[in-house]
Amino acid sequence: MCDTSQATPHDAALSAPRPAPGRAVDPIALQPVDEVGVTVLMDNTFDALLVGDEYTLRAGMGPASTAAGQFETGRTAVGLLAEHGFSALVTVRRGNRETVLLFDTGLSPSGLVTNADRLAVDLGSLQGVVLSHGHFDHAGGLGGLAGRLGTRRMPMVVRPHAWTRRRLRTPQSTFDMPTLSRKALDAEGFEVVERSLPSLLVDGSVLITGEVDRTTDFEHGMPAAHQALRGDHWEHDGSSTTRRWSYICGTAAWSCSPAAVTRESSTSSATRGGWPGYDSSTPCWAG
Repeated sequence: MCDTSQATPHDAALSAPRPAPGRAVDPIALQPVDEVGVTVLMDNTFDALLVGDEYTLRAGMGPASTAAGQFETGRTAVGLLAEHGFSALVTVRRGNRETVLLFDTGLSPSGLVTNADRLAVDLGSLQGVVLSHGHFDHAGGLGGLAGRLGTRRMPMVVRPHAWTRRRLRTPQSTFDMPTLSRKALDAEGFEVVERSLPSLLVDGSVLITGEVDRTTDFEHGMPAAHQALRGDHWEHDGSSTTRRWSYICGTAAWSCSPAAVTRESSTSSATRGGWPGYDSSTPCWAG
């Protein structure tokens, strides 16, 4: 999270994507893909008046309908749910093979599955889950997902610090953030894999960047109210909380973290030994 209260045009320029100088020590050979589709299943806002274009499909005013006796047809249109948090379904096609992954799951147990139903998205085709970090607004939908899919074994990649207890402590109150339980996830059918370093999925065509550190002077991290339990004491959780992950598929990239967005191009160059450019033909479902 960036503090923009004292930002200057020069500060803004520093955050612009730019090539990383030099070659990577250990470049990762990322295989190209034919198509990447991103379906946003949960976000902080939903604007039904936005229109799509040849690359972006918008849900619009009525992706689904519900019974409502006040109208002549007995039904009315309903939009998508919006809540604090994020979730995106990522479909990667390479040749005749298609892989479907879920990047984060939103805040509530019902939000993700409700929006998937309204968009007619089949969660049964899902082949894996990646959590950018352990905050409950990015992992809360796991319960609804498990209820929908049953107890089948579902691979899930998480950060090692996903299990850390966290809280928001202000002079007025203390809010203990819900903490993920590995035991509970195992019981619900998730096959948990802890990763902090870059790793490849889907025949080497999907890169999980691993933790993305801050490298700029203007990123001050989370406010002082954010705390994490380290050992037997609470301390400011200002740095680790935004070391979140990015996805890079073939030639498309995205992230849920401001820290990762700031250095997406640099990270890509450093890990891959070169940035091939963004493919503007990537299709996207967006709320």
